[in-house]
Amino acid sequence: LRAARMVREKTPTPFRLLIVGEGPQRGELEKLAGELGLGNAVIFAGFQKEPLPFIAAMDVFTLASAREGLPRVILEAMLLRKPVLASDVVGSRELVRRGVSGLLFPHGDAAALAENLLHLMEDPGLRAEMGRRGGEIVRREYTIERYVQGVEAVLSEGVSSRG
Repeated sequence: LRAARMVREKTPTPFRLLIVGEGPQRGELEKLAGELGLGNAVIFAGFQKEPLPFIAAMDVFTLASAREGLPRVILEAMLLRKPVLASDVVGSRELVRRGVSGLLFPHGDAAALAENLLHLMEDPGLRAEMGRRGGEIVRREYTIERYVQGVEAVLSEGVSSRG
């Protein structure tokens, strides 16, 4: 939300911030959006059983988490050909290829996130290219066959290390 406020201050280009998901901080976030003057620019969609249509509606997908395992939602966004902005944390940094399928920013650094958002807002060609490349990466590297090969490799290592 703070990054969105910074973006609003730096560009006359209108935008909407779509927040999908539910959590204990929602009330605080809604209050903050109002305090920052973003009330009409922020849509709190809440928990969605079928989130893919919401991701498909986005121009840029952002995941600003403090920590992640392997965020499947990033793969889903990439599969939908969306450029990804994500916190540079374990999980996200393994999926987002900086400058190829998206951009990473230090977690909690609203100014860096705002800078990346502005960069992508101002360059629709770059957004499209990152989205295209992200989709290719997912289709090539995150297939069920690759997953099974990875599991088999881990299991084989475990068996051979036991003798």
